[in-house]
Amino acid sequence: MNLFNIENIQIVYAQQRALGWEWPKASSTEVTVLLVILMLLILSYFIVQQIFARIKAKETKNLMALAKMRKLKLSNNQIKMLNYIIKLHKLSSPEQVYAERELFEKSIGQFMLEAKNQQSPLENVCKDISLAYENIYNSSRPKRELIELKDIDINQIIFFTPENENDNVLFGRIISTDDKSIIVKIFEQQHDTDFLKNDTVINVLIWRVGDGEYYFNTTAKFSSEWSEGLEILIPEILSKTQELVQPYMDVIIDCKFTTIKEEPTKEEYIKEETPKKKPQEPEVIRAKIFKMNNNEAIIIAREKLSHEKSYWLDFTINDFKFSLPAKMITIKFDPSITSSQCTVELKNLSPIALKVLKHYLDSLM
Repeated sequence: MNLFNIENIQIVYAQQRALGWEWPKASSTEVTVLLVILMLLILSYFIVQQIFARIKAKETKNLMALAKMRKLKLSNNQIKMLNYIIKLHKLSSPEQVYAERELFEKSIGQFMLEAKNQQSPLENVCKDISLAYENIYNSSRPKRELIELKDIDINQIIFFTPENENDNVLFGRIISTDDKSIIVKIFEQQHDTDFLKNDTVINVLIWRVGDGEYYFNTTAKFSSEWSEGLEILIPEILSKTQELVQPYMDVIIDCKFTTIKEEPTKEEYIKEETPKKKPQEPEVIRAKIFKMNNNEAIIIAREKLSHEKSYWLDFTINDFKFSLPAKMITIKFDPSITSSQCTVELKNLSPIALKVLKHYLDSLM
């Protein structure tokens, strides 16, 4: 018997009606309630999906923002400062701060006030502000050593204090230079600037990424030609008080590591018999320097390097031969391609070698 035959189904229905059996029928109200519940379930599903999608998008956005901050070489304190600016202006992401330097500039006064309330060292705060500003807005321009103040970059941020008032820190951005003075746009301050209407003796600090910290003492007053500019006279003496590490420059320089020959130990020499340990022949490993600054070099070698061995590093720049002990900072070995990447500290260089290296790196800028 084929139960799915239409005639058989009709016979079964007729028998059920004869026995008084009826299939339950949903009322219009029940159907409506069921449809409403179904629609609510579908709507809830889509709402939950949207919530999870937004959470995931926000997490991805935050990770990308953090990655960009790290790429800009911002320190933890500088990242905290950037997050403070984002929160202050109720921004959804730091992208708007990256695009509009004015947002950063008009927030610095409030941030300085907050730092003072937390009793943070003012010099460290000023340094973080300056380096963060340079890394965000001026990161594409490498720095040469500053010989004269008139050669300073436009848009460089500077900090200054009135003489004998180290707690009254003011700051601004250079907008013009000439042989006699520099013009600085003053940022929104938390201090009264009326004292600058007349000639005022100030102490100036400048931090330049990849170069160093500079200090000078000079006279300043508001410029008559620049409505919002402070005119700072070029000083006779410009002092570089601290070196800062330069950014890595891309290079391709052939080099070699030579293992330092192991000598027999003192105990072996003392023995009457000939030392059993034979001196090892020095091993030569060819490599290439692909990134370098004034303190370090990042090198790739096609063989495995080891922290347990001592190496001598040799390379040539502009026909000048460098030869120095290779002080390994890090070594990473990739067995799949039998390659080592290491960071070597460039120390114990002679004054002539330092001058050649600096001249070479400056020529790449």
